[in-house]
This record gives sequence, structure tokens and C-alpha cells, in this order.
Amino acid sequence: MALAGEFENRSILRSVIEVPGNSVSLMELEIENAPEYFMLVDYDRSHLSRFGDNTSAKYPTIQSVYESIAYPDLDDLDQLNKIRYGIFEEGIMVGSINIQTISDDVAEIGYFVGGQYIKKGYASRALALLTDHAFLNFEYSEIEAHVAIGNDPSRMTVEKCGYELKAIQKMYDPSGQLRDYWILSKFSC
Repeated sequence: MALAGEFENRSILRSVIEVPGNSVSLMELEIENAPEYFMLVDYDRSHLSRFGDNTSAKYPTIQSVYESIAYPDLDDLDQLNKIRYGIFEEGIMVGSINIQTISDDVAEIGYFVGGQYIKKGYASRALALLTDHAFLNFEYSEIEAHVAIGNDPSRMTVEKCGYELKAIQKMYDPSGQLRDYWILSKFSC
């Protein structure tokens, strides 16, 4: 099981996830990625503020991105249990994906692709990579994706990667509004 202590003590070496034949790779975010990350957010803020997502509001400046990578909130258990990756295509950051432990053997995965890179398969390839990596390298029995109802493209992406609808649940979105979510999950083999 992946716990906060494991994430705090992981190697100083940057984690890279890639598979031959897949042009998408995942690299654990580092401070040097802040300008690219900010440009993805800033390119089309409306794209990242739909469905209650607060990515756009969380990163109003490049400094806010630097700080989120360099100084995660150590009082926030969610931050301690989260690993953040950039999604790269031939060295260009096209999005971000993260995974965090939500219980002993269950993780939640979340992602975004910059508005200029949607509908090119980056999200599904990154999701498949991280899902496979997490099942192989951590003791998760299940990985969930929480998708705001109405975000049909994201639901289709998650289902394309083998996740199935588990429940519909009311939850607070990052902006603090109560919203209905599809809870999709995939179980380890």
C-alpha cells in the first residue's frame, strides 16, 4: 500500500514512466516544469474551469505554479499522498496527471490536457500508462476516477482505459459547490 511516508521518502531521482511504442511519457513534475505548466493553464482558462475544476483559479501566476511544485502543503494529507506528473509528447508538455492514495489499497487518478491539445488521445494514453504503472508498482486493488457529470469527454476517456461506472455520488468540487460525480473504477487483475 502506498502511504504518505512512502511518497515523502521516494528517491530523489525523477520518476519517468514510458512504454515503447507509446509516444506519450509521464515525468514527475519538477520546478523546471512550472513555465510549461503555467502556459497550459493560461492558454485557455475557460477550458480548465468547466465542471467545477479549479485548476485555472489555483494557478493565476507562474509563481503559484512554482510554489505548488516546490512547496506542497505539508499540512494537507492529500498533497502528501499525491504524485504529480507532466504528460509529455516528444518533449512537449501537453497536460498533467496525478495519483493519490485515498484509502489503504485504493487510489484516485485525475488529469487535464491543455485546451490546445485536446482530442489527440493524450489523456487516454497517459491514463493507461499511469494506471498500469500504479497497479504494477503499488499495492492498489482499485483505482478510481471522479468525473463531474456532464464532462462526457472525460468519462469516455476513462472508460476507454477500462474503467467502469461504480456509482454516482454527490461531492464537493474544488470550488466548494455540491455536484454529482460519476465514480468510475478499475480493479487490479
